[in-house]
Amino acid sequence: MPKSSGDIATSSTGAKYEVVPCWSYEELNEKFGGDKTGYEGDSEWCHTNGSSTYDSWTDGGKHMFFVIARKGWEDIEPPDPKTLYSAYDDYGMSLIAILVGIADNSLLKSTLRWNHVVLP
Repeated sequence: MPKSSGDIATSSTGAKYEVVPCWSYEELNEKFGGDKTGYEGDSEWCHTNGSSTYDSWTDGGKHMFFVIARKGWEDIEPPDPKTLYSAYDDYGMSLIAILVGIADNSLLKSTLRWNHVVLP
């Protein structure tokens, strides 16, 4: 697996994204979790409150995460959680975690910043 990140751009918005490999839950949380998200919530993705889910997702090192991070994601404000929101808004789409099987490069799971699990 490559340990460097790459850039991709979307044609519809022109927004640039960086692909960031994360080999463990701890690394995922260090780069994208906790107070870095600007959202006070109980979800385990981005505004993490525990590692059990992601430890089970990585399956003892058999799987790893790739985060597709929109440039400037830190500055995208979350909507008020008391109002209706879309997982596919700028905030939700600013970070996408994809779980990949290391042995066969299979796409296993993915989730958006709002903790919505979506099919890879």
